[in-house]
Amino acid sequence: GLYDAPASVRLMVVRDNLAVSASGLGTAALLDVTDVLSPVVLSTFATRGSVWSFQFVGERVFVCTAEELQIVDISDPEQPVELGVFPEGVRQVSVHGAQAYALVNGFSLALIDLADESNPTEMNRWRPPDYVTDLEWIGDFLYTSRSEGGIDIYDVSVWWNPRRVGSLDSERSGGELRTDGQSAYVL
Repeated sequence: GLYDAPASVRLMVVRDNLAVSASGLGTAALLDVTDVLSPVVLSTFATRGSVWSFQFVGERVFVCTAEELQIVDISDPEQPVELGVFPEGVRQVSVHGAQAYALVNGFSLALIDLADESNPTEMNRWRPPDYVTDLEWIGDFLYTSRSEGGIDIYDVSVWWNPRRVGSLDSERSGGELRTDGQSAYVL
């Protein structure tokens, strides 16, 4: 299939029959990809700063940009609505219930309270010993990949006192991280 975007597409994430894409023009598009041969643009919305990543959570999409973390309601994909903004650059986010861990500008991890999505509030911030490239939060554990290679596992059950409980080194630099409950995979 072909999606004829108005500018170069830098990033696209697909969930079921809905995709969100970003170009360098400060715009994201929601697409219906039911027919993969002919994706249909349902709507667009503005983004501030370069988009680094997206995460679908229920009927919301979290848009991580160089300037902020946007929370966008996509319950009606033809009329997306910005719910709230965390006013710092966020590279990656992992949402867990009414909270999220955000990789803020690549150097620190911030725990954000999402109970009031119109006003996301920082609860805690800490800097891991290594540069983090991606993260995933499952239960009481936060998994992070390192730019130098490897994985770190943090116990975050006590939100004000995260502690590293495990790590694994690798010979290559780390990229995207995904877990399936039993194993972790790093590009």
